[in-house]
Amino acid sequence: MDKHDKYEAVKQAWFEINEQLRNNKQEYIDYLKFSAKMYKQPYSDAVLVFQQDRNATKIAEYKKWGRLGRYVRRGSHGVAVFGKNHTCRYLYDVTQTGGKELPEMWTLTDRNTPELLNTLNNRYNISAGSIKECIEAMTANSLNSAPIAESVQNAISQMGLDTKQAEIYRHSLDSVVQFVVSQRCNLSGKIDLHADVDVSALDLIKNARDMILFSRAVQHAAKDTLFEIEKEVIAIDRKNEALDNAKTAKQESTSDRVDDILQDLIKLKFSQEQILALKQAVVAAAQNGEHNIRHWVSVRYSPDELRHISSLLSDYYAQSVIEQTLDPKGILNDYYTYVNELNGRLKLSDMFSHHDYSDEQKAMLQQGFSEGISITVLNEVDERLTVDEIKTFFEMFHQAVDGQIDPHDVQIYLDKAVIEHSKKNVQAVEAQDNSVDTNSIGIVKGEKSFAEQVDDVLAGNANRYNDLKVCDTPQILLDVGCEQLPMFYTKRHLHDALKPKGNTGESIHYHGLNAEQIKKMPMLLENPVIIYDSLSRNDSIIIVTSELDNEKMPIIAAIKPNGKAKYDLELVESNFVMSFHGRNNFENQINRAVEQNKVLYYNKEKSQELFSVLGLQLSKGLNILDSDIIIHRSRNIVKGTQQENIEYKNNSVTQQDKKIEPSRIIGLAENQLRPAVPNSSTSSITDSSGVVKSEKTFAEQINDVLNGVIHHKFLWISAVIGFLCCIRKGI
Repeated sequence: MDKHDKYEAVKQAWFEINEQLRNNKQEYIDYLKFSAKMYKQPYSDAVLVFQQDRNATKIAEYKKWGRLGRYVRRGSHGVAVFGKNHTCRYLYDVTQTGGKELPEMWTLTDRNTPELLNTLNNRYNISAGSIKECIEAMTANSLNSAPIAESVQNAISQMGLDTKQAEIYRHSLDSVVQFVVSQRCNLSGKIDLHADVDVSALDLIKNARDMILFSRAVQHAAKDTLFEIEKEVIAIDRKNEALDNAKTAKQESTSDRVDDILQDLIKLKFSQEQILALKQAVVAAAQNGEHNIRHWVSVRYSPDELRHISSLLSDYYAQSVIEQTLDPKGILNDYYTYVNELNGRLKLSDMFSHHDYSDEQKAMLQQGFSEGISITVLNEVDERLTVDEIKTFFEMFHQAVDGQIDPHDVQIYLDKAVIEHSKKNVQAVEAQDNSVDTNSIGIVKGEKSFAEQVDDVLAGNANRYNDLKVCDTPQILLDVGCEQLPMFYTKRHLHDALKPKGNTGESIHYHGLNAEQIKKMPMLLENPVIIYDSLSRNDSIIIVTSELDNEKMPIIAAIKPNGKAKYDLELVESNFVMSFHGRNNFENQINRAVEQNKVLYYNKEKSQELFSVLGLQLSKGLNILDSDIIIHRSRNIVKGTQQENIEYKNNSVTQQDKKIEPSRIIGLAENQLRPAVPNSSTSSITDSSGVVKSEKTFAEQINDVLNGVIHHKFLWISAVIGFLCCIRKGI
């Protein structure tokens, strides 16, 4: 028999079995019992297997058995079912195979049924008193799901059923699905799930087409319901098996687990007093099969705090497994509420360590935290603000969140307060001894070395108003296009660079370096391995150094030429060090820089040594570049109103200067977007929010943006307030 004839034979068998089931209710009930074991198969596969081999229990194609570690015995004849493009597929029963043993089929038992009932009731928001009622509710939900409900309605419409007939049809469909699900769940025969089945829909079905539509809906709804039950039963059985293994395994006694937990706490640097405070929790966790409790506690909690946590955990573990899952006493909620409060206080403490707040300022900030103001907002409160100014800021912040005032008013208030304090400080600086020797930008020539400044920061003795001066711009950076400016690095970047690396929240900006590595920054900048234009920003360059971090990743410095730094409350011109950290995916970064013609300089000898230490081969693209010379000047460095536009042809460089014409933008904007403002040197025109319109013209503001001179420290406040307003309004 050729393929076409075989396919035609399957079609004929398909028609015959549907007619046979339509005309024989007992035969159809026998099929339903059979199909319960085949619920993962499509209806056509299940019914054709039923026709040809009613003893089958687990079926799959030849290749699928191979993937399961089993083989189909030679001479076995598969059941022919529909394939793609008018071809046939062949299914083989497990009895026709050999090889790796398969796991037992899941079923409901006296042990897993109670927990399953509780789980399904909670997960699917039903209140069934028995597993039978639970199945009834779940099958009803499945039949009401969009795809099945639509197909059932289409079938009713095509059959031309009236309202009463449609009700009989739907009731019968629901009964049949429940029957199939119950048959599969009670595979062991140990659970009382006896259910009568109503197959009266067959009296309304007049042809094979309608029989197929009805049976497909049954198979689809039963499959969806059983998939959900199977998932929960397997999870419960695995948990029970793990508990059984933990209780019976000779090598896993409670005392062994206590030792494991204690050793883990010691590794985490918990003190003896802290460990003693956790005694209750350690014993309770060990009795419940735990080998550590690190996910419950932190080494930063005090003994008294840990003692309270230990009491909560002991009460939690004293519950049964089901009670722990449902937690009817709300112990977990008490635990998380308490721990969240502790962690908030720790974050506040960390914030204080980065600022030089007075005790009065700290008390006010703690009050703001207790009122629900986030650490992110509090962290930006300037140390120069008085307690009254901070209090006013909090009041305005809450008013803005409630929609009572414009968020910009909060921003304007902070800007003005900081500017006023800055003016006072400048006046104090100007009143100092004029004999102090300073350079052209006002920085004292007799300044401390970068290493000394780092030590001062770590000792808490640094000038709060100054960024750290790293060095003057090295000659190599002048050669790639930088101007001769001092290079600065912020205290906050320093603190973040020293913190252990993390993967979430603010910790993604922590770099895990040590102080000695950071102190080498001036020397490393002067002797780079590679310099290239940033791949992610068009205003910065990257310096690859010969230093490695503790994860053996090359340390790089991201530099913003012609940036700004803070010195004595003023912004000074600077080639600014934006970041100093270990670079992951280093090889890929270098290859991309070569491909995009962004490499400005590389030293072949240092590069070979670095790549060798990293266990990498120097890329071919890098290897063909000229070593220890400036390959080309940076295209990411903007000077004044001129930007370099460099074209590269056959390794030759031609430079064309293209002038930026902000006046064209300014003219268009001022003529079309802004109302006329009378020129006056004596009067100020303000808008509704109190912003002085005559402070700067729009043209001046455009130039400020282009030159990088713009105050943006508090711009985030409007975004935060806007977000909180959306939450309040339910948007």
